[in-house]
Amino acid sequence: MTLVTRRRRIGLWTTALLAVLAVGYALVVFLPRQKILSRKQRRLLERQRFIVASERLRTALQTADGELQQLRDVCRRWQPIESLAHHLPTYFARLTETAEKEDLAVLQLTPGDPQPLKSLQRQPVELTVAGSFPNVFAYLAEVDKMPQIAWIDQIEIIPEPDASSIVRCRMRLVVFTGFSDRREKSD
Repeated sequence: MTLVTRRRRIGLWTTALLAVLAVGYALVVFLPRQKILSRKQRRLLERQRFIVASERLRTALQTADGELQQLRDVCRRWQPIESLAHHLPTYFARLTETAEKEDLAVLQLTPGDPQPLKSLQRQPVELTVAGSFPNVFAYLAEVDKMPQIAWIDQIEIIPEPDASSIVRCRMRLVVFTGFSDRREKSD
């Protein structure tokens, strides 16, 4: 064999060996690592999608949480109204007790006929007290502080003709009580 043929043969064997090593490297190292990398990329993509979806859910949850807080606030404000419907006599007793604490005489306390509204009941009350003007003023301030939803619809303060320091306070209170029976089905 000649030197050139021998070198060619060694070159072919070297090339073949390098080719086998390259193919072996590709089959044993590169392709399995590529599969692992591909799996990790899919997992990463799934996690990114999950994060995006959870961000949307977080926004939706924050919105729902805000709405829930508003509903709780509304319910908290309506609870005294609802309980007052069953305790209207107690409210009238508090009006009388407060008048007595302010050294006022209750001359009249007459509840009117309840007026059902769409979702509430309006309860008019005629109330007349007599006493000194500062005491009447303090009584009105105490009535205003009571937790029930009520307003003074009409008020008249007139001096008593036979007593110089005594005034008579005649007022019409409107008290809003719980839900009426005429509430619509959509409420």
